[in-house]
Amino acid sequence: MEKPLDLRIQKTYIALTNALIEMMEHTSFENIKVKDLCERAMIRKSTFYKHFADKYELLAFVVNEAMRQTDEKFAKKQNESSFEFYTRLISELFNLVRENERLVHSAKNSDHFLLILNMLSSQVTLSLREKIKEDRQAGIELPAAPDVMASFFVGAIGESVRQWVMNGRKIPEEDIKAQLCNLVKIIYNSANTPSSI
Repeated sequence: MEKPLDLRIQKTYIALTNALIEMMEHTSFENIKVKDLCERAMIRKSTFYKHFADKYELLAFVVNEAMRQTDEKFAKKQNESSFEFYTRLISELFNLVRENERLVHSAKNSDHFLLILNMLSSQVTLSLREKIKEDRQAGIELPAAPDVMASFFVGAIGESVRQWVMNGRKIPEEDIKAQLCNLVKIIYNSANTPSSI
């Protein structure tokens, strides 16, 4: 069992996270200085460097924390079909964007938006790879190896979400989710009989 963080450390992390997100709303990540971050968070620079090597490590922490909070949602639920899993996965990705609206809005104007998306996609790829391996053991086939299919699905879904965010969400969320789910269904159906999903 993971030992809970000291309350002072938790407060430091919360203050730095909030300061970073607030600053990214007005300043590009590249122009944010650790000194300014510490002033906004009301902590000493020595405290910052006690916990983080630099602002990039803080950004990684913020993104990982958002992912940690949604990790359990990506695990396969008992008696869930493959299609139900992908539908839920796609919905959870959109929920993640919605729940972290300020971070997404701030990050999309940064050169580090792709870094954030890569961190997210790495986590989802791991969950997806396991699901595809389970499907294969259950007799459900896909047109490529689990690693290739996981990367393909995450790349396609991730890029679709990225484009949706970057283009101002012009397509209604429910429409794009339905289109993505339909594409997944088509891929599964091309390799299996419809009753196997």
